Amino acid sequence: MCGFSGLVDFSGRYDSNWIKKSIDLLRHRGPDDEGIEGIVNSEYTVWLGFRRLAIIDLTQAGHQPMFSADRRVAIVFNGEVYNYRQLRNELIERGYTFRSNSDTEVILCLYQEFGISFVNKLNGMFAIALCDFSKHKLYLIRDRIGVKPLYYKLSTSGNILFASELKALLALEKTDQKISHSAVFQYFTTGYIPSPNSIFDGISKLSPGHYAEYELMSKHIRLERYWEITPGQRQFESLKSAALELEELMRDAFSLRMIADVPVGIFLSGGYDSTCVTAILQSMSSNRLKTFTIGFNEADYNEAPFARRVAQHIGTEHHELLCTKEQALDIIPELAYYYDEPFGDSSAIPTMLVSRLAKSHVTVSLSADGGDELFAGYQRHLKGLQQIGLLSKIPSGIRTSVLSILKAIPRQKDVMKHDLISKLANYLRYEKVPLLFLNQLSIFSPYQIQSLLREPATIMPLQEFHVMTDRLDSVLKQILLTDLTTYLPDDILTKVDRATMAVSLEGREPLLDYRLVEFAFQLPDEFKIDKSGMQKAILKHIVHQYVPREIMERPKMGFGIPIHRWLQKDLSWMLQEIFSEEKIKKQGFFNHKTISQAIQSFLKYGENTDFQRIWLLLMFQMWFDRWVDAQS
Repeated sequence: MCGFSGLVDFSGRYDSNWIKKSIDLLRHRGPDDEGIEGIVNSEYTVWLGFRRLAIIDLTQAGHQPMFSADRRVAIVFNGEVYNYRQLRNELIERGYTFRSNSDTEVILCLYQEFGISFVNKLNGMFAIALCDFSKHKLYLIRDRIGVKPLYYKLSTSGNILFASELKALLALEKTDQKISHSAVFQYFTTGYIPSPNSIFDGISKLSPGHYAEYELMSKHIRLERYWEITPGQRQFESLKSAALELEELMRDAFSLRMIADVPVGIFLSGGYDSTCVTAILQSMSSNRLKTFTIGFNEADYNEAPFARRVAQHIGTEHHELLCTKEQALDIIPELAYYYDEPFGDSSAIPTMLVSRLAKSHVTVSLSADGGDELFAGYQRHLKGLQQIGLLSKIPSGIRTSVLSILKAIPRQKDVMKHDLISKLANYLRYEKVPLLFLNQLSIFSPYQIQSLLREPATIMPLQEFHVMTDRLDSVLKQILLTDLTTYLPDDILTKVDRATMAVSLEGREPLLDYRLVEFAFQLPDEFKIDKSGMQKAILKHIVHQYVPREIMERPKMGFGIPIHRWLQKDLSWMLQEIFSEEKIKKQGFFNHKTISQAIQSFLKYGENTDFQRIWLLLMFQMWFDRWVDAQS
């Protein structure tokens, strides 16, 4: 795994020192090697910088930036192409020769043979910057699901800048960045900032399944979607026959993600997703796989005993670490640095801890993210189906009448309470499934967000969020696709990428092989949520072939952490220090009265309040301290 940054300079004011400063900020992503190249043209200069974590072909032959044999094409590439050996053999049959055993060189040759359509041949996780000097084009490419990050900016000076992380991009241009009003609303609504937005105006995340084509002579950029879930449902004889086909796909997808020239392990929580990955892979291996898990002293958050029991049954070499308050406290201040943007998922803490544990044994670790989004594993999927089903039965006339009544009722502006009036109004106002589902998940209402801010802000409704079309043939599929295109890449995959990369560990996502994703969306709904209401029905059928039901059946815990208890008691000083009235007034971003009331309410009532709201505030303020206040 690696990190890169680069730019196209039309002004002639850049030199290698700029790129060096930028990629130095990405050293955690690639401690093994670095490379900087400046390619000069009469009209422009292309600068490319790279930090490498060597996984495949550990020799200098895998050094980046890499050029085609004729030096007409240059590339920097973060990720892995798991089917590169097959693609390499196909290219050899077409007459290509190779100087390395790396997947990077395969990408270069694929582009030369097929043009930009080569991206459809890749099975992997990737962020790519590829420059074709003969055609004067720069391509920025992101993998189908969004496992790997890629930021870019069109500068006011006409330059285009890009990087694997926001901090590296900011290092390329020393200008004041304005906080995005829409991103603030999105963050406090969902707990993350969805693509293509970033926390700063003018800086974008390339959306999953897209590439950007930048014309170097005209300075025109075009965004193109190259992959999406298409409508359609296959006919299967039974759940059992579908499960056999799915399991065969899994065996191939999982084994591809074991390809590496360094040690590989697996994150194991003991839940169905990670057990599925581990059990299938262990059944295919003659060696004991290394598995890793994190536990807590608090029993209601401790998955370690379940993971240990699964590991013992499967027969892996299991490693676990008990997380303490002290370890969590050490990590909290680091979150703002590694995540670059406000990030509201507190499970980033145990994810960073389990990554540290794994890194002491391996260089690559498989995760099992995506199982809930593919096979309907979250409780909110059931709740969404129920609520949307009920709403569909309400006549439009009644909706209109109730909405007019709700408009006269004052909205809830106490930020520690749910704004039920706003949620109900949105349920009655929205018709599209994605908006109804996102409304169900919203944390702060627009009115509450407005009350948080010191300066008056225009309310941003959910319609402003990037939401895909509702072409799929069932409400459940639309709900799952909403999660797959918002929450999964911008929360879950962001969390894992930054946590693993913080310790120079490559994280891989075997359940997110695009073939598995496409197959899952062809399954009938009842194979995911059966008639009894059991979720992940087809996945559980597969897992029970390897691990007895009595070992697996337990309440879903997620990857939570008892941080709310720690912050209310032993770590309460942290809230009071970070949200001191003097500092909040001086910074001038938040309304200090609203913030003070929220903190005091949490410290007084603890678990009777919505902790997620306090955590979002804390993460935003720590980000602001690190990236805005400290830079001014």
